Amino acid sequence: MTHTRKLIFTTVIILLFTVGIVTSLYLYATGFDLKAFFVSLDVNIYEKLGIIFILYTFRNYFFVPSTVIIILSGVILQDFLLTAIVSIIGVGIGIAETYAIGYIFREDVKDSKKNLPVINKYKKQIEKNGVKIIFFSCMFPFTPVDLLYYAAGFIKYRFIPFFLAAIL
Repeated sequence: MTHTRKLIFTTVIILLFTVGIVTSLYLYATGFDLKAFFVSLDVNIYEKLGIIFILYTFRNYFFVPSTVIIILSGVILQDFLLTAIVSIIGVGIGIAETYAIGYIFREDVKDSKKNLPVINKYKKQIEKNGVKIIFFSCMFPFTPVDLLYYAAGFIKYRFIPFFLAAIL
């Protein structure tokens, strides 16, 4: 990837993170009821699915755990099977997206010689135990799995075993 593309990509990511933080703080400060908002929408199923997939796609930038969006999907869709299918696809999008960000920026992190203790801890564990670390870390709800996904991308861990361990 050329330097110009990386710069544009980095700028877009920083802007999305900033918008996510500001929006989240504003909604929290004003007491916005997201559940009531989605229940009150008079939209068809395709529009609801579109909203949910947009939330899944950009959840990493808004620092929203996928568990919150899974629950919100259940409230919006009111159908267990559809919620399960949409959630699996949406979580898969988030996993692939986070891994790709780590993969794309791995050289920049290596070149900058920054001390990233949590990422480095995950990198060492993934290099040593791979699929087991990814699978069991995803089982616990309070594990920062996004950092794990970034670390897997940083070390260029094989995508297919990584993705299967993370999605299961």
